[in-house]
Amino acid sequence: MFGGVNAMGDDTTRDESGATVESGGLGAFVIEVGDCWNLPTEDYVASVEAVPCANPYDVETFAEVRVSGSDWPGEVAIVADGEAGCLAEYEPYVGRNYYTSEFGVSFLSPTQESWDTGGDRIVNCYLGEMNGAKLIGSMRNTGR
Repeated sequence: MFGGVNAMGDDTTRDESGATVESGGLGAFVIEVGDCWNLPTEDYVASVEAVPCANPYDVETFAEVRVSGSDWPGEVAIVADGEAGCLAEYEPYVGRNYYTSEFGVSFLSPTQESWDTGGDRIVNCYLGEMNGAKLIGSMRNTGR
């Protein structure tokens, strides 16, 4: 956990529009579209370090995709649904087709435990530089 924040916690300071204006721990279940954050080193993420998009950061959340169903569909199905859903939401957010864009895409997805015990059905789609360089400023509508 980043800064002791659990998966539902939010230690950031946000302005009236909801944008992060002061860095802090942000729970994986409360990351919002437009949030900028630094990638953690853990495989299973409970929280991340959210930062204002005006500061250097690793990735930006550009979409949330809901996975349907009551029974755990398996990791392969979650990854397939997540990838398809994220790619479909990419161009409307960035303003450029993913396949001609300069960014890479990945996502945080439900685990079987979060699915079964927490009702987690959200895939959190994020973008970042493929070479790992830091971004500055939101990538929304940049056409990059």
